[in-house]
Amino acid sequence: MFYAVDRLKSFATDESLGIRMIVIDEYKQALNSIMHPSAATSRQMSIGNALLFYYKATLIPMVLTAIEFALAGSALGGLVGSLVKTLPFAGGLLGAGFGVLVVLYWIIFIPIGLFVWAAVLHLFGKILLRWFKGNYSNTFTGMVYAQAAQWSLVWVPVIGWIIGALAGLVTSLVGVANQNKTEWWRVLVAAIIAGIVVYIIELIVIAATVLG
Repeated sequence: MFYAVDRLKSFATDESLGIRMIVIDEYKQALNSIMHPSAATSRQMSIGNALLFYYKATLIPMVLTAIEFALAGSALGGLVGSLVKTLPFAGGLLGAGFGVLVVLYWIIFIPIGLFVWAAVLHLFGKILLRWFKGNYSNTFTGMVYAQAAQWSLVWVPVIGWIIGALAGLVTSLVGVANQNKTEWWRVLVAAIIAGIVVYIIELIVIAATVLG
């Protein structure tokens, strides 16, 4: 009986270590894409595997960023609570709220944006311009690599956001180009055209809503 319990504990420990190593390995790959975007974005993945890679690669920065925002919210709430005596729990509420918002943004809204923008970019690059040679999953995977690079250092104050933004831009161009077997400047042109068209459509919709 005790042997079985020990084996179970050992298995749980090994499994936990394995999970942690997988997350760390994916995070290292995201960091590596900043320094070596071409080599780090060559592996092709299905949409499901690419999305799983995104969650694993950004888990560590998501947790660190959520903690930072929670601490900032708690400090801000504590200041409000000291000024407004009727809000004694403002610090805890704001801290928890900020942390939850970061997590929700990370696990829901960023992936939704990835799906939509990858579809728009692929529409222009593949169907209209005929420059992309891959499938939608390839364009999505390239965008996932970019997001993993962009958010990998966001937990570092100020400089992390700057490096992440630049890394995300470079990795998106190189990654989507790698996945679709084309040149990075074609990806850039497709993205610019797609952005302009989407912007014009948004203006038309807003004008029709206001005037209609």
